[in-house]
Parts: sequence; C-alpha cells; structure tokens
Amino acid sequence: MDARNSKPDSIPARFGLKADFVIDVGSGVSSIYFAKADKLLALADPEHSVIVADSLTRAFVPACYPDDRILTVPKGEDAKSPEALIRLWEGFQELGLGRDWTVVGIGGGSVSDLAGFAASTWMRGVNFGFVPTTLLAMVDASVGGKNGINLCGKKNQVGSIAQPGFVLIDTSMLASLGPQELASGMAEALKHGILDGESHLCAIERAAASMDAKNLEAVIRLSVGLKASIVQNDEKESGQRMLLNLGHTFGHALESASSLGHGLCIAVGLACAARLALDYGADGMVSQRICSILTSLGLPNSIDSLVALRAKQGTCTRATLIQKAASALYADKKRNADNINFIMPYAAGDVRIESVAISRLAQFLERAP
Repeated sequence: MDARNSKPDSIPARFGLKADFVIDVGSGVSSIYFAKADKLLALADPEHSVIVADSLTRAFVPACYPDDRILTVPKGEDAKSPEALIRLWEGFQELGLGRDWTVVGIGGGSVSDLAGFAASTWMRGVNFGFVPTTLLAMVDASVGGKNGINLCGKKNQVGSIAQPGFVLIDTSMLASLGPQELASGMAEALKHGILDGESHLCAIERAAASMDAKNLEAVIRLSVGLKASIVQNDEKESGQRMLLNLGHTFGHALESASSLGHGLCIAVGLACAARLALDYGADGMVSQRICSILTSLGLPNSIDSLVALRAKQGTCTRATLIQKAASALYADKKRNADNINFIMPYAAGDVRIESVAISRLAQFLERAP
C-alpha cells in the first residue's frame, strides 16, 4: 500500500507558502503543509477567524489573533463532550461567526475533533483548519476529516466527516512534548506502518529506537501520506478506509473501560489484534515486532500491563476492566448485528477486514495476556 503525494501546485499563490507537501483529500480540499505556525496568518485571516485551543495550546496561537477570538476548551478527552460543544457554539454566536469565517483548532486530537465537528455543523458548515500540536494529532487525528465527540462514555458516538481546508504541521512543536506523549503518538504511527508494509514499519522501528527530529519527521510524512491516500479513495469508510481502524476495536473498548490515554490503549489494542490474528493463521512475526516496538517505546503491550497502569490511578481489577471493555464492544460503530468488521493484521502490509462475532472478541479478552 503506497502513499501517494501530490505536487504542491494547488497552493493558492496568495498564501505565499513554500510548503513542500500538499494533498487533496476526499471530496473537500485539504491542503497539508509542513511549515512554521506563524504561516497560519496566510491561511486564516485574523479578522474573520476564531481559534479553538485549550489552556496549554493557547501558547502556540500567533500574537496577531486577538484574545477575544480565542475560545478555550477543556484539555484532553473532556473537550469531546456535548457540554463543551454547546459552549463552543455559544462562543461562535457571541462572536458573530458567519459562513465567510474560518475556525482553527490548535491542539491535540481532542481539540481538532471538537473544533472540526463544531465548525462542520455551525450554519451547516463553515471553513476550518488545524494546527496539530501533538505527534498523535500530526500523524492521525488532524488528517482525514473525521470529527466528533463522545457520548455517555462511548468514543466518537456523534460526529461528521468533513475535510479541513488546511492542516499546518509545525514539527518544532514536538519539542514541548514529554517522552510519554511522543510514545503515545507513535502508537497511531505504528498502525500506519503495519498497514503500509515493510519499508514504513522499518521507519517506525528506527524512530522507536531514536526519536530524534529527523526520524520523527520521516514518520509523520509517511503517516500523513498513507492516510491521505486511503481517504482519497474511500472518504466515507465504505471499504478500504476501515483498515485505519486497526487496533481500535479493542483499543477504544479498553479506553472506555480504563479511562487511560488514547495512545496507551491503542498500543494494547494493536498487540491484542495481532495476537487474535494468530488464531486466523497470521504470521507470528508481526505480533512479535509490534510487541517489541511497543516495549522500545515504553508503551503497554498487554491487558495485564494496562491493568497495572490503571491500578496506579485507583483500584482496578482485571475482571472489572475486561467486563467493561466487553460491554463497550457492543456499542462499537463498526458493529453489524452480532458481528464487528475487525481489522486483522496477517503480516506487515497484509491487513484484512474480517467479520468476527462480538462474543468471540469478548472471549479473547478473557484469555489475552
């Protein structure tokens, strides 16, 4: 599965950007730039833009945007709530945000999910763009057009598919992240490496061994290119785009059950998917490589290790976690009657969609390490 990068000739001349990486995504036009955050001024006019950020990512907002045009939302998953969405809509109304305005989400995946959904539903849709500030958002959350919020403890139950007008990636922002935040972003990048094949997966292994700027930028470019090429062919997730759910069936269930971070749970979800794939005849090497990469990154690679992490934050038994995760499987958006379209990794570059009974997935959680 090869990522296809288009030429940068679709950049409007008025932007004056010397970006070297631009991709048109889906039915909308999503220009993806690698450039410094101060280039945002050329993409979003301060007079007709509103910035959505959290209390930390406000620091990345260029000074030319007035304070009264910056709407602050909660940090992390708390941003993806109906209450936060309503407060954001109310802020749009107070500012008089019209259809000729642009909404800019500056932050991690939760900020972009919320800002994109609010913008795509405000007045039936206004222009929006993202400046991702975390590795997870750069490699995955900001690209592809999925926007949404959580509901009643279930991930992304309400949302939209609407492409951002632009994504501005400034890799210098990664210097502000700690080791665990970088590692968590690498879990989503690992998913892309497994999907794409040997060369991409080797780049992930190099970055896991040494997360320097050069290796991280290479991973981001590969991830963005792969995801954009998949979305171009299947924006609405009727076929190939389902592959991007690799690791997320178990990962989202474990996230709902444990309330631990997305990257941590996706890491375990990937390891569990690879172990389940062994029952279907998968190459055992892919499971070994996934677990080895996760270990190199300091990420959990089993349910038991996730239980140990959760126990540090309060009482959590394995039985309780498994019970809650199994229940969450039945609320999965990929559910079709009693089955789920499960993404099964057979080998690097050989990942398939299999219809698996939810009861079988729940039983696997019981026996998984």
